[in-house]
Amino acid sequence: MKAVLAFLLFSLPLFSVRSLNAQWAPLVSDPGADQRIAWWREARFGMFLHWGVYSIPARGEWVQWQEQIPTDQYAQLADQFHPDHFAPDAWASLAKSGGMKYVVLTARHHDGFALFDDPGSSFTAMKSAAHHDFVADYVKAIRQGGLGVGLYYSPLDWRFPGFFFPGIYQPSALELRQQYERQIDDNHYRRRVGLSGWRKGQAAGATGAIAGGRGRARWQPAAQPRSTRRRPDRSAASRARP
Repeated sequence: MKAVLAFLLFSLPLFSVRSLNAQWAPLVSDPGADQRIAWWREARFGMFLHWGVYSIPARGEWVQWQEQIPTDQYAQLADQFHPDHFAPDAWASLAKSGGMKYVVLTARHHDGFALFDDPGSSFTAMKSAAHHDFVADYVKAIRQGGLGVGLYYSPLDWRFPGFFFPGIYQPSALELRQQYERQIDDNHYRRRVGLSGWRKGQAAGATGAIAGGRGRARWQPAAQPRSTRRRPDRSAASRARP
């Protein structure tokens, strides 16, 4: 009996892992990934910068979720967001001197605060105390430093309950979809910051190639969006491009 119990305890986790892998497999299929990130495999070493309004409390980018800070209270951080030491040229220099080949910046994390300009959103760096587009300066500095430019963009936004429960909060889910499709597809912005060469859908980005996000959603209002269940990339820079 003990032997049977031990076998079950050992085999159940394996079964669960296999089941999860099978569940995710059709969602993460990407035939062109190897070719697209061949340069990154060769580069091997880069810098990933997590930076945003969560830098003010300085307890990590998940501080809102971990401490369950109400969205209206958390949004007040934008009124304090006026970084005096934003120095993308120094970041590029540091990365270069350390032998790094690329840099990735969180253009927008799960809190929904965008470091780029989006006229359709009130929660951006342009509408913060800084009134500044930090992504534009970052892209310019990293490129001038001779490094690969990467941007992380998360379709998830904790301000929208529809991400987690699209059937119950359908208006919220639709609004969220409209937000990230608007930010992802802003060709005017890409041209303005010098990222017009990025291929739409390759890396989901209002600001260019994105590390982390899994691309465009195909949302049907009456169904749970598959994109919300997508597993993040194993590599932080799998969507970056030089």
